[in-house]
Amino acid sequence: MLMSKYDALIAAIRKVGPTTPVRGEAHIMGNMAEFLAELAEDAERQTVENLQLQRKLLRITRVLAWLTAALFLFTAYLCYDTHLRNKRYKAQHLNCTKPQQPEP
Repeated sequence: MLMSKYDALIAAIRKVGPTTPVRGEAHIMGNMAEFLAELAEDAERQTVENLQLQRKLLRITRVLAWLTAALFLFTAYLCYDTHLRNKRYKAQHLNCTKPQQPEP
């Protein structure tokens, strides 16, 4: 869609204007100005769209960073909990397997 608009404007620039050189140059300069204005408007639209996409990307990056930190803390908690359970199990196992001394 944009390329056809640009092609039409470029064709208008190349189109021969009125026969006198001054009017012909003015016509070509007017078409060139219209073409440049259209390019500037398209660049402005693309810049706004790019800024919106960058904001979305920044939001997603922040969410992923927080999610990563939360998962890391949860994993650290689970590791510590497992360590404590293993310690308790070993302590209980040692108490059960200790040879009991006869009472005098």
